[in-house]
This record gives sequence, structure tokens and C-alpha cells, in this order.
Amino acid sequence: MSKLDRHIQQKLGEWAAAGLITSEQAVAIRSHEPQEKPGLPWGVVIFAGFGAVVLGLGVILLFAYNWEQMHKFAKLAVVFAALALAHGTALGLRRRESWGGFAESVQLLGTMLFGAGIWLVAQIYHISAHYPNAFIVWALGALLLAWVLPSVSQGLLASVLLVIWAGTEVGSFGKHLAVAPLLVLFGSGWLAWRLRSSVLLAATAGSFAVSAATGFFYNSESVFLILSSVAVLYGSLAWLVSGHAAFPSAAVILRVSGMVIYFPLLFILTFHDVAEELLGHRGSDSSTFQGADCIPALLLVIVALGVTGCAMRRAVDDQSCNTPEFRERLVAPAVILLMLLVFSVLWRLDVHSFKSVAAVVSTVASVIFLYHTVANLWRGCRDTLLSSVVGGSLLIAVWVFARYADLFDSLLARGVMFMFMGAALFAVAILYHRRKNKARAGGEGPASVAVNKISD
Repeated sequence: MSKLDRHIQQKLGEWAAAGLITSEQAVAIRSHEPQEKPGLPWGVVIFAGFGAVVLGLGVILLFAYNWEQMHKFAKLAVVFAALALAHGTALGLRRRESWGGFAESVQLLGTMLFGAGIWLVAQIYHISAHYPNAFIVWALGALLLAWVLPSVSQGLLASVLLVIWAGTEVGSFGKHLAVAPLLVLFGSGWLAWRLRSSVLLAATAGSFAVSAATGFFYNSESVFLILSSVAVLYGSLAWLVSGHAAFPSAAVILRVSGMVIYFPLLFILTFHDVAEELLGHRGSDSSTFQGADCIPALLLVIVALGVTGCAMRRAVDDQSCNTPEFRERLVAPAVILLMLLVFSVLWRLDVHSFKSVAAVVSTVASVIFLYHTVANLWRGCRDTLLSSVVGGSLLIAVWVFARYADLFDSLLARGVMFMFMGAALFAVAILYHRRKNKARAGGEGPASVAVNKISD
């Protein structure tokens, strides 16, 4: 029984004992409410997993002490015996429901030993190969277990290993693997949706963004376009899956993941010099589209804009296209992505002056950034949402302090900007305080509205 179910059971007992409801009504309420399925005991998995890894490391070090004197068949026996012992123990523990967390930890230890075994076998037989291949074999093994068991922790490990694989290929050999983001998406992403795992979905979102930036890379300026596409894709998917009964937390995870990527990119684009550097230089070989190398990135842009179009169509159908959320979460990111795509193409076709292109990009980015700031402050004061007020205040503070030496050359201009920011934040605090007091006095606010709806 989960913590929530125990709480409900306790409250029903208290209400029945106090005479508020009868015992028959308590039983009827309990049977009407579906019991929450207990999730993975992450406390047990983390601490037991750490203990299992340390124990395995100690065993490996004991054998490593005489590793050179051991026969190669003895070495192989040690490697395969460790794998069999770990996975066999985990399968035995899985038969006992109360030991599920320990089984997950031991199974994770087995996958870690599988990765160590890859390197040890290569050392035994003096195999000198393309070393990133070891990470992809290790990742595929973890993915296989993640789907067969199924297991969230194995999916997490596979996501990390796929990113390491893509990173080693780029860092050591300069190879950009477009298949890496696809493996993350269909390997751990699909599993996260199937298992309704918020943790695995969040890890997949981060892994896909990193692997896309490396795998779909075709020149130094493309990273910005790729990450912007990922941010737009996450925001649009969050809009489409919002209200999904089977996985309600998916929309929040995707929306937050998109915002974590979108706002830093938008803020960077507000600087003219940075925008000029990111969009490329005239005469640079890296500033031209290089045949098939740019196809994965362009496909990602097309997919992101296509999903955004579907989300906008849904917003029109359910009449939510006039809401601030629609403009902030769908329209504004899509405008940034389209602007980057159009101006990148125009510049590479030598249609416009590069400095004018960078000036337009930084100006539009600044306007949209300030729009997000004002929108958060207005919504926070209107609906007495402290999170929106704090978010908007942080956005305007970051923008003013960052532009201190960029836009405002004189002490007078700087002083005026700081006075303006201080006065604006002070006015927001007063307005929020008044709205909060008015909501309390009038019984308004989100909680009161919800209670009134239930009463009605």
C-alpha cells in the first residue's frame, strides 16, 4: 500500500470513528477510489546499489591483485561468474515483491560488471579496437535488460551510456552519430512512456538534447539551431500530451525540459556580438551547408515545427489559442526557431548583410525575452501566483545586470536602468500584496475557487 493509500485509509477510519460517515460508507469510498500503484523504492535502490557497486569493486580489486598471474581461462571464469552471480541473485530477489528494490540494485550491479567485463575481455585477448564501441555494446545490453525486465534504472544507465558513446565519438574521433539521438528517443524514451516513469522521461529529455547537439552537428553554428529545435519540440509535445490521464506528469516534465533549454538560448541571443558569432562568418567554410551532413538537423527543425503546428491546431480546436500560455509556450519559441532558420539560410545564400541579420536576431530575441518577463509578472500579480512573480523578477534582474556593460555605456544610463528595475519590482510587490489581500478578503484565489466548485 502506498503512502497516499495509507493516508486515505487512516482518514476514513478517523471520520468513521467520529461519526461523520458510517462504516459502510467508508468501505464504499475505499472501494471506489483506485489504489495507487507503489513506485520503485528509490531510497533502497540508490543506497543498496551504491553498496553493491562498492562490494563488487572490492571483489574486482581482490582479483586484480593477482590478475597478471592468472590464466586467461581463469580470468574469463571470473568475469562470467560475476555476471551470472549478480543477475542470478537479482532474478531470485525479484520473485519476492518486498525485495524489488534490492533486486533492482543487484541487477544494476550486474550491468556494471557487464561493462567492466567488456574491457577485461579486450585486455585478456589484447584486442585493440575502436574503444567507443565498448560503450555502445554496454548501452545496448542495458537497454535490452531495461525492456525485458522492465527496469527504470537500466534505462537510466542506458541513457547515460549512449550520451558517453556519442561524446567519445565526437571528442576522440570527430564523428557525429545521428543514430545516437534516435537510440535515446526510441530506446529509453519509449520505455519511459510505457512505464509511465517521470524519472526516466526527464533523463531521456536531457540525454536526447545532448546527443542531438553532437549527433546532428554539421558545423559550429548548427548547435544553436539544433538545441532551439529540441526546446520547441519539447514545448509542443508538452502541449499535446497535457491532460493525459495515464501519464499526467509527462507534460510538466517536457515543458520544464524545454524551458531549461529555451530560456538560456533566448538570453544568449539578446547579445548582438554573440548572435553575430553564432550565425557564422562570411567566407568561413563552416558557414555553408555541407550536403548530406545538414540533413539530420534540418529534419529535426521540420519535425519540431510540424509538431508545433499540430499543437497549435489543437489549441484552435479547444479554443485555447487566445491564452497567454499559448503565446508563451508555443508561439514565442516557434518564432525564435523560424527566425534562426530563415536568417541562417538568407545569410548563407549571401542575401543580406550579416551585421544587419545579427542586429535583427538580437533585437527580436530581446523583445521576446522582455515579453516573457512582463507576462510572468502580470500573470503572477493577476492570479497571485508567487512562482510567476519570482520567475519574472529573476528574468528582468538577469537581463539588466547582464546588459550593464553591454548596452548602457554611461553611469547615467546605468543609474536610470537600475532605478527603473527597482521601481518596477517595488510596484510588482505592492500589486501582488494587494491582490493577495483582496483574494483573502473576498474568498478568491485558486484554492477558494476549487472549493466553491466542489461545493456547487
